[in-house]
Amino acid sequence: MREKSGDNQIDMFTGDTFTYRSLLTNDDQSTEKEVIEYYNQRGGSEKLFDVMNNDFGWMHLPCSLMKITKRGQKRGQICYPFICCGFKDRLKSPSGVRSVFALTGRYYNINYQHSSPLVLETASPTVTLNRYIAGLTLVKSGYYRSNMIYSFGKTEDIPTGNLARLITGFETSILGSRYYTGIKLLSGEKINRDRFIYSWFESGGYWSEGRFNDGIISLGFDYISGLYQFGSHRLRSFISLSYKAGINRISVGELKVNSTEFLKTYRHFREQGHQRFGIRAETVIFTPYYLLGFRFAAYSFIEAAMIAPPGKFALSGYVYPALGLGLRIRNENLVFSTFQLGLTWYGRPDIKGRYLMFEFTDIPQVGLEKFSIGAPEFTVYQ
Repeated sequence: MREKSGDNQIDMFTGDTFTYRSLLTNDDQSTEKEVIEYYNQRGGSEKLFDVMNNDFGWMHLPCSLMKITKRGQKRGQICYPFICCGFKDRLKSPSGVRSVFALTGRYYNINYQHSSPLVLETASPTVTLNRYIAGLTLVKSGYYRSNMIYSFGKTEDIPTGNLARLITGFETSILGSRYYTGIKLLSGEKINRDRFIYSWFESGGYWSEGRFNDGIISLGFDYISGLYQFGSHRLRSFISLSYKAGINRISVGELKVNSTEFLKTYRHFREQGHQRFGIRAETVIFTPYYLLGFRFAAYSFIEAAMIAPPGKFALSGYVYPALGLGLRIRNENLVFSTFQLGLTWYGRPDIKGRYLMFEFTDIPQVGLEKFSIGAPEFTVYQ
C-alpha cells in the first residue's frame, strides 16, 4: 500500500512522492483489509502505555524494588477504567484530546554522607535535607500530526493543550525547616495553517517565619509558523522568548547563561546574575534534494541573551548577541540520523576568547512542553 508523503519530496529511487508500506503475515485466509485492521489494533496497546506512562506516572517509578512498584501499578490498573469512562471525548477528538485530574505526591532525601565536616562554612552549604511534596494537576492535552518541526523527513506528533498545577511542600535540614508553595501554567494551541503558539508561567518560593524568600518567577513564549512553499522548497520559522528572575533571594546561587534549560547557543559562556532574558528567531529551509539517503535543510538564526544583577531589569544588563547559519543533514540509516554543521558569531567573546565558532553537533530539539502528569517538583533556580 502507499500514501502521498507530506513533504512532497521526490524519492531518488521510486521517482514519485509516495510512501510505501508493507506487512508480512502468514495469514493466508484473511483479506488485505482484514489484515490491515488487525495490525492497526496495536494502537490500542500503545494508547494503554500512553495512559499509564503519562497519567499514572510509570515514567517515574516510585521505587527500584519491583515488589513496591507492582503495588502502584495495580492501583493504576484499577483506576484506568474510571479514567477512560470519565473522559470519552479523548477518543472522539481527532487530535486525541484527553482531560485528567491528578493528585500526586513525592518524598526524597538528599543525603551527603561523605561530605566534609566543614561544608557549612562554604559559600554554598551542602547539607542533607528531606523534601515532602504534593501536587494538584489539571491537564487537557492532545496531539496534532505535522512534520518539519522537530526534524524533517518524518511525521511528528505535536503536543497541545492546557495544564494547571499547584505545588505545596515542606523542606527540612539541619539549617532549619520551611514550607514551599508554587504554581505552573502551560498553554499550547494550534492555529490556522499549521501554526502553533505556546506560553507558560511558573513561580514558587519558600515561607519561613512569615516571610517569603528564595522565590522564582519564570515565563516564556514560543511561536511556530506555518510551513510555506516556495517552488519545491519548504520554509518554517521559529520564535522563542523566555524570562526568569529571583525574588527575595537569600540562598547562594545565581542564574547562568549556559544553563541546560536556557538557550544552548551560550554553553561556552559563564556569565550569571539574578535575572535572565533570552530571545531567538530561526528560519529553516527544507530542500527537495535527496542524495544517497541524505536529506538537507539550511537554517539561520539571530539570538540574544541578557543577564542582570539584583535591582536591575534584565534588558538593562549585559547583552550577548549571536548570529548563525548552517546545514542540517538527515539519513535514517545512520545511528545518529540527524546532525548539523553550523557557524556562529558572538558579539562578546566566550570563556576561551572566541568570537566565531564552527561546530559539528546534533540538532537542538524544539523545547515544546508536554502536557502530562509528572512527579511534583520545586521550581529550579539555575
